[in-house]
Amino acid sequence: MQPDQLDPIDEQEMRALKALNRGDAEGHEQRLALSVIIHKLSRAYRQTWVQGQPDSTSFLAGRAYVGQQLARILNIPVEELPREDQ
Repeated sequence: MQPDQLDPIDEQEMRALKALNRGDAEGHEQRLALSVIIHKLSRAYRQTWVQGQPDSTSFLAGRAYVGQQLARILNIPVEELPREDQ
C-alpha cells in the first residue's frame, strides 16, 4: 500500500464525516464518522510495515498512531482522564 492511498469511503460515510465537521451529525453519524477516521483514514489496526520502504513504513505508522490514540482516549472513562491540576 502506498502511504497516501485511502480505503474506499462510501456516500453514507462521506455524509457522516461532513455532518461531523459541520457539527450537526446525529448520533449514528458521529459513530460512523469516528469509525471511518479510526479504521479507514488512519488504518489504526492495519499493518504499517512496507518491505524495503522505511519512509512509507514510518508514514503509515504515524498515520495509524493518530487512530490508535483517538480510540484509546474514547475508551478511557472520563473520571480516569488526567487532570491539569494534578
